[in-house]
Amino acid sequence: MLALPAPPEQSAESTKNTWFLLGICGAGMKSLCELLLEQGVRVAGSDQDSVALKQLHDRSAGQVQTFAWESCHSMAIRHQDTVVRSIAVAANSPQAQYAAAMTPRILTLPEALANLFSQSRQLCVAGTHGKTTTAGMLWWILSQSGAAAARYLGGELCGSDVPELPKTWDSAVIESCEYRDSFLSLSPSICVLNSIEPDHFDWFGSLQQMEASFSQFVQRVRPGGSVITNADCDVSVAIAGKSGASVISYAVGLGRNADFGILNHRQATGMARRPSAIGSGKHNCRFSGQTFVLQQSTGAAWSIRLAVPGLHNCQNAAAAFLAARQMGLPAAVIQQHLATFPGMRRRFEYRGTWRGADLIDDYAHHPTAVRATAETARAVFPDRRLVAVFEPHQISRATTLMPDFARALSRFDEVFVLPVLSVREQDGEEKALETSIQLIQTIKTAGGRASLVKNLDQVPATLDYSVQPGDVILTMGAGRTHTIHDEIHRRLQRDTAA
Repeated sequence: MLALPAPPEQSAESTKNTWFLLGICGAGMKSLCELLLEQGVRVAGSDQDSVALKQLHDRSAGQVQTFAWESCHSMAIRHQDTVVRSIAVAANSPQAQYAAAMTPRILTLPEALANLFSQSRQLCVAGTHGKTTTAGMLWWILSQSGAAAARYLGGELCGSDVPELPKTWDSAVIESCEYRDSFLSLSPSICVLNSIEPDHFDWFGSLQQMEASFSQFVQRVRPGGSVITNADCDVSVAIAGKSGASVISYAVGLGRNADFGILNHRQATGMARRPSAIGSGKHNCRFSGQTFVLQQSTGAAWSIRLAVPGLHNCQNAAAAFLAARQMGLPAAVIQQHLATFPGMRRRFEYRGTWRGADLIDDYAHHPTAVRATAETARAVFPDRRLVAVFEPHQISRATTLMPDFARALSRFDEVFVLPVLSVREQDGEEKALETSIQLIQTIKTAGGRASLVKNLDQVPATLDYSVQPGDVILTMGAGRTHTIHDEIHRRLQRDTAA
């Protein structure tokens, strides 16, 4: 149940409490915004990304009042209002300092989530990979089953028929992020612990430090709770064992002493196409899907069908299935709703066709995710040329994991690398460019074919000269590569109108 700070005694609209969100366009902050709006809370916010800020204002039909980042001092914050600060916004930033001078009710995003979900049965999904999709699958199963569950996700569900958030709830599906130990504000009843690998090098100084944070997190599981973990990851298994809770494990195959195994995986190739307007394949084309069997060590087995491709999504689905079972849902109901799960935006999202090439967008920004994207593309589009456009995310990540990135990216037939998107780092544009050039050389050494594109604006023109009918173009990165598809679609619309 949502636990908001007590409103003032006046009930008139003019004196209604407002929540001001600093960094409102971040994935987590947008999800918080959705929850607040559904509760009838008045929301305002600001962000450095002016384009995303306008899009948020427009999509909310003006429900969210927005302020330019450099004009935060124009926000009329009152003493009784609440301010939530994204952890990406420094406490000593002018925006945060202005807010702190106006009201004592300042929360970080993790503190706000702890408040919102304090009375909820928290279903937390954590780990380096698969958090967004696994949490999306679990919430989809629950909502389609009629359960009143809140969702807090780092991404958006695909399609236009996503159920609305409930106004009241007893349970909440929460994507639980390890960055800056954010997830230590939560108290899971059920914890899904996917694989754990080195990441967030601007926060974790070592894998041991990262493991210590995850260990603290699983020890926050409430009495009588459970941890569902990926037995293919030794680190996850070891950490789950420290929780003191009941542990349920899954793995690909029958090894690893897992409680459940993913067997008989069958990936269908190609697309299930429907008639559509030119250049608009986004909601008129679906992957042909895949199937697998989830078999318990006791011998019981369930056949699972998914509309989203990739073995990694079978792992995500296994985790969601087991979490939903812990919630008491019948297996047949879970199977039914997993089959209709529409996928998450920017997770191997189909974005249409262009000049006879299929367009895919993916959030992959870690070598393991890049490799999974390449393997999925090879399985879905066999014997097709795969062209990747990759924007590395953070210089520290690109530098530390460069050999792994090179091996993963060399799986594509051609790779166009953008300068590193340096976020939360002090290094300038020159260092970002140098790092990408070094990555290109490392890809070539690994046997791949790679070249530099100096900025996003140059990508469509570069593809003009390189794309061939039958190619599959995959954009990857945690930053802005999805906007490439928006520009391509604008070009198609102009060409069609002409």
